[in-house]
Amino acid sequence: MAHEWPLGLRKCAWNIRAEDLAPEPKIQQWTVRDKTSAGEVLEYLLILMGQFVIPKLKSLLSERDLLCMWADDARLGFPNLRAKSVLLAAQGNGEELESKLRRLNEEFGTGVVAEGVARHISALQREFSDTVGRFICS
Repeated sequence: MAHEWPLGLRKCAWNIRAEDLAPEPKIQQWTVRDKTSAGEVLEYLLILMGQFVIPKLKSLLSERDLLCMWADDARLGFPNLRAKSVLLAAQGNGEELESKLRRLNEEFGTGVVAEGVARHISALQREFSDTVGRFICS
């Protein structure tokens, strides 16, 4: 189903670290001091990208694929939880959407991203009023 996304929701992109697509996800950092260490980093990145990242991304080409990947969203941070809520709203999945909006509001509705959460929920309410209309930030 094609949607004409308003500007605020179009900027709601899915982001993931390449390491999250590896068989044992962990954040990797390096200090490159010379040609040998640069070669080791390059070798790791070539394996990571070629064997894990590109094949995984090829399997995530639809909204359904992303929602399946996000089925257990306990680890999703603000950006990916926000992206998931856009897909759920566009699909009219009000029941699951409500739990995601509640989580966004409870976990991120205060502090640095509070304004972004409020703007996001307001944009969803405007664009998908049938699905989101009954959710009210507490």
